[in-house]
Amino acid sequence: MIPALRGAAKRIVRLFLPELEAFSIYTARVEDLAIPDGGDEEFLPATAEDVRAASDPALREMAWLAGDDAVGFVARVGGEVATVCWFWSGERYRAKRNFLPLREGEAKLVEIRTGERFRGRGLAPRVIARASRAMFARGFRRLFARIWHSNTASKRAFERAGWAPCGTIVTFRLRGFRRRFRIERLRRGD
Repeated sequence: MIPALRGAAKRIVRLFLPELEAFSIYTARVEDLAIPDGGDEEFLPATAEDVRAASDPALREMAWLAGDDAVGFVARVGGEVATVCWFWSGERYRAKRNFLPLREGEAKLVEIRTGERFRGRGLAPRVIARASRAMFARGFRRLFARIWHSNTASKRAFERAGWAPCGTIVTFRLRGFRRRFRIERLRRGD
């Protein structure tokens, strides 16, 4: 599309759909997981205390994700917390998020973050793959993640870990309406 037309189309969409959100939904199956080569990180289960001890403030702020029905993991490089990953399931997810309703035996990776000085080392795909394997070992049958539609770096990290796209969810609110509308195309793989 010609850039000027694309810009005009975006302005028209924003006029009628001022609160538009589009997400790619990714899923993992144990047989598809691949742990990318490289790295000297130590991979461990995480607690809120582990995360609060991180030197990077952006990682420390993820400690609130701990609690009931939450499972966390960290990657340490040289003893320092470099990446934090949290999954939610059960009532915690239903009460706090429930963007993608989960069934019994399913969990959602709600947040993964790598500290600023550790980025670019391929930590995220390795942590995603290892954390996913650990979740399957805990008895989960299916894992999901939602990724902002244009976040190509996150999509690439999940794909390198063996996750695959399984759908799209778009939400929007029309001007003058309180209710949010939702368009969903999702293959759960059942």
